Amino acid sequence: MYHSVGNNEALFTVSSPDFEKQMKYLANNNYKVISIPTMAGLLRSGQEVSPKTVVITFDDGYEDNYANAFPVLKKYGFPASIFLITGSLVSTRTTSKGTVISMLHWPQIKEMASSGLIEFFPHTHTHPKLNLLPDDKVLNEVHVSREIIEKELNEKIDTFAYPYGKSNQKVRDILKQEGFKVAFTVETGPVTAKVDPLLINRNSVDSMVTLTMFKGIVKRGRI
Repeated sequence: MYHSVGNNEALFTVSSPDFEKQMKYLANNNYKVISIPTMAGLLRSGQEVSPKTVVITFDDGYEDNYANAFPVLKKYGFPASIFLITGSLVSTRTTSKGTVISMLHWPQIKEMASSGLIEFFPHTHTHPKLNLLPDDKVLNEVHVSREIIEKELNEKIDTFAYPYGKSNQKVRDILKQEGFKVAFTVETGPVTAKVDPLLINRNSVDSMVTLTMFKGIVKRGRI
C-alpha cells in the first residue's frame, strides 16, 4: 500500500528513486504482480498461489501517482489500483503536518485507466472514519464516491478501501448491501484464502521503509 510517490515532507510519501528501486527489486526477483480482480478470483477459487505474488495499491489519488509512479509501473508492466477520494480530486490535500499535495485530475485518471494497467476504485468522497458515522452518512460516502468513478470511467465497481482502515460490522454490511465484493484495510500481514474479502490486509510502504525493509515486507506479506 502506497500513498504519495515524490518529493514532499509527508511521512507516507515514498521518494521516486526508492519507488523505482522497489519495483526493480520485484521485477529482478521474479515477483508476479497481479491486479485486484485477479487476486479476488484466485481467493474465490481457493487455488494455490505462488508465494511471490504481489498486489500494488495507492490510497487517496495524489497527482504524483500519475507523474512519478505511473511511468515506473509502465516500465515494468505492473498493474496497480488507485483508491480515490473523489471529493478531493482536481484540488489539493493538506496533511496533519501541513504538507500540501496536489490531487489527480480526470484526464490523468482516464489516461492511466486506458493503459490497461491502472484501475480506480472508491476511497469515499470526503475520507472520514466510517466506523464513527451514522448509517446514512456511511451509505452516502460509499455511494457518491462509487457513482462518480463509475460515471467518469464507465465501469461497474465492486472494490473499496476504508479510510484509515476503519470499519465495523455495520460499515461492512452496508458495503455488502451496495454490492461490494472486496474491501481493503490497513492491517498488515499476508492475504490467505481464509481472509474475509471485506477485510483484506495491506502492508504499508512509506518514507521510513528502506529497501531491506521492503524485501522483508514482500516476503512476510505474500499471498
